[in-house]
Amino acid sequence: MENELSLKKILELIKKRIWLIILFSFFFSTLGGGYSLFFTKTQYETSSKLIVNATSPEMMNTLLVMIKEPSLLQNVVDDLDLNVSAEELSKQIFPESIGGSSIVRISVVYSDPKLAVEIANSTANAFVSQIPQILGFKDTRLLSEAHMNNIPINDDLLKNILLGLLVGLIAGLGYVFLLDFLDDSVRSEQDVEVLIGIPVLGVIPKMNKKNTTLKKSDVLRVEAREDSYANNEQKVISLN
Repeated sequence: MENELSLKKILELIKKRIWLIILFSFFFSTLGGGYSLFFTKTQYETSSKLIVNATSPEMMNTLLVMIKEPSLLQNVVDDLDLNVSAEELSKQIFPESIGGSSIVRISVVYSDPKLAVEIANSTANAFVSQIPQILGFKDTRLLSEAHMNNIPINDDLLKNILLGLLVGLIAGLGYVFLLDFLDDSVRSEQDVEVLIGIPVLGVIPKMNKKNTTLKKSDVLRVEAREDSYANNEQKVISLN
């Protein structure tokens, strides 16, 4: 029974201040959406593929490291006339051996989908042409070129809105419970009993216009009763 009362009190508290919860939810979901629209830079990904017949895993690892080497990527920067340094470009390129095979994928993440394609293809061509001169390794060739991908990989607008909505709900509920915890006003018989330590013998109902105004039927009934009393008094006087 006590648990039911506690649950009922919680539901009544939420219902009483539901507007606060809605306000918090709206604010945080808007904040999440605004962050995605105005502070998140859209990124696109594409990749080219090479066949690299490395003689050992150590050689494959060395070749993968060389793909990101700034000295090799400087050829890409010069070829495409990019406004970034070779070191910065290296952070946008992610080479990997697919499943430990001889196929190497060169993935490029960039804010311009067209430029991402050009960087991926230029990096693959620079690797194929420069590696024989740098390491003397010639057993590599281009397998497939990159193609444009117009779908961003970090389109988190809906995700951030839902996350903001969830955070807002939690924050709103927490704020409502905090207000209730800090509210030390007496609102029920139980509060009075806890406060003064003795049982409540009676409660004076709250007086308002609704329960202090007589209905029309009650007024007519009172007037009829008064007329009846007056008639009875007249009869008594006439008998005397």
